[in-house]
Amino acid sequence: MVLVNSSTAAAAGDTTVVTLYMTGVSFKNGSASLAYSGLSDQAALSGSSSSGNGGGGDDDDDDDTPKVVDILDLTSYVTAPAVGATPVASLAGGSPSQYTGAVTWSPADSVFAAARVYTATVTLTAGTSYTFTGLTANSFSHSGATTVVASPISADSATVTITFPITDSGTPVDDLDLANYVTAPVRGVAPVPSLAGSPGQYTGDIVWKTADDNMAHTGIFGSSTVYKAIVTLEAEDDYTFTGLTANSFDHTGKTAITTSDISADRATVTITFPATSAPPESTIEIGNPTVKIYLDKKDGSSKNLVEDGGSTSIPVGRGSFTVSIDEGSTDIKWYVNSTQTGKTGTSLDIHKVAGTYHVTVEATQGGEKQSGRCTFKVE
Repeated sequence: MVLVNSSTAAAAGDTTVVTLYMTGVSFKNGSASLAYSGLSDQAALSGSSSSGNGGGGDDDDDDDTPKVVDILDLTSYVTAPAVGATPVASLAGGSPSQYTGAVTWSPADSVFAAARVYTATVTLTAGTSYTFTGLTANSFSHSGATTVVASPISADSATVTITFPITDSGTPVDDLDLANYVTAPVRGVAPVPSLAGSPGQYTGDIVWKTADDNMAHTGIFGSSTVYKAIVTLEAEDDYTFTGLTANSFDHTGKTAITTSDISADRATVTITFPATSAPPESTIEIGNPTVKIYLDKKDGSSKNLVEDGGSTSIPVGRGSFTVSIDEGSTDIKWYVNSTQTGKTGTSLDIHKVAGTYHVTVEATQGGEKQSGRCTFKVE
């Protein structure tokens, strides 16, 4: 508002003095130039700012000061874990205008498992003209979380850690007889590396070991050997091992079974089986009474003989079979599949690899050179 107080000089041509009292007016740079048209001659007016009458300058609409982020509820942007769902890697539903964000999870499962506590670490980056300055550790929230903590916080970034309640426990696994899924060892048969069939409630990988030395076993099962299967089970979606004990699983063909390392979605079952069958009583004799070839039995027991030119089959075992001749022979030469081996001793190891072998031995015994031949198959 402008109030005018004027006084007129006595003499013509004197200057009219007009005093303006202005309230509610602010002056830019402390001065203003006004025109007053109520007089016959324009009067130049001047004014200045004073304390209590307008302050020191016009408000500037082009203020560049960043706005403090005020979208603080993250419920719509970080989807809470649900069994079988895929964790989000960024803010869901599109980022709000005030910031963007990346999300990492611990544990880092590809899908959310049953009965697990998950934590989301949300790294937020402020949008243009926004700042996190002024926010505190408790500024952010999530309606589905047990705790939400923001730290560290800087002007343009903030890390928010959200811990969620344990996921649903899922349906308890109750298909506990593994006889349908883990085939017991059979001499001469290759082991299976995973569960046979489809249980539906879980999947599983199998590592086979020999029970006496706990060494990993590869290749077909040997003779007279105790094997154990280490079965690592993983629960299918919506199923859980929670509540199972060391004695929960069974196998009708086992001698012992135990379950360990049980969690909601994983369990390890160790199954020990009876020894595989012994090899048949088939050893080899070749030649006349003065030159004999034997195939030693694996257990070192007595040998049976096969006639010169005969043939037989033997199983693959966990070692080599030994073809031997009577002591006292000299000038011994061994041939396997018509190739001289270079061996000159009274025995020759035949490797456990499956195949057909033609073994010939030449030896001098009692001053007379003798030979014999036999064909046998390792299978």
